[in-house]
Amino acid sequence: MTTTSEYLILPSQYQKLEHRVLLMSPHAVRFMPCNIVTYEFNGKTIVRTHLMPTDTDNPELNAFAEKMNIMLKDIVDFAVEE
Repeated sequence: MTTTSEYLILPSQYQKLEHRVLLMSPHAVRFMPCNIVTYEFNGKTIVRTHLMPTDTDNPELNAFAEKMNIMLKDIVDFAVEE
């Protein structure tokens, strides 16, 4: 975990899944959802992640991305629960 006065970056807990997606397509590295980031901006806390594209030419990668995106959205939703 990396912290500064303005940012908190959480490393991904899905290292095995990340390895699997890279085996499907080495070019998928640019889509890797490696971090979930929280920061403050204009007095609000922002929680973000990078979702994977689901419209590539690789059907296996698209199916994987759909599942991974659901997990990432669940993590972000959990992080912002009040």
